[in-house]
Amino acid sequence: MTALAAQIKSLRPDVLLCVDHEGGRVQRFRSDGFTHLPPMRTLGEWWMRDALRATDAATAVGHVLAAELRACGVDLSFAPVLDLDHGASR
Repeated sequence: MTALAAQIKSLRPDVLLCVDHEGGRVQRFRSDGFTHLPPMRTLGEWWMRDALRATDAATAVGHVLAAELRACGVDLSFAPVLDLDHGASR
């Protein structure tokens, strides 16, 4: 990913490289040193048991996600700001 991002930026330095990468089944990069991130639903479940620990965990997940993407040249992730869990997707 890093080499591809660098090649794209060498051709178009103004382009924003974006990905929908948030953890769980929506974790686009799963190899090459990327940390396995929990599904956002898991953070919500943790919140229901211990809000302070869940907040700390969500902050840590966000830092890891951003640092890893930034390190390989991705400018923006479409990770959720707010997801509402109304059961299974259809």
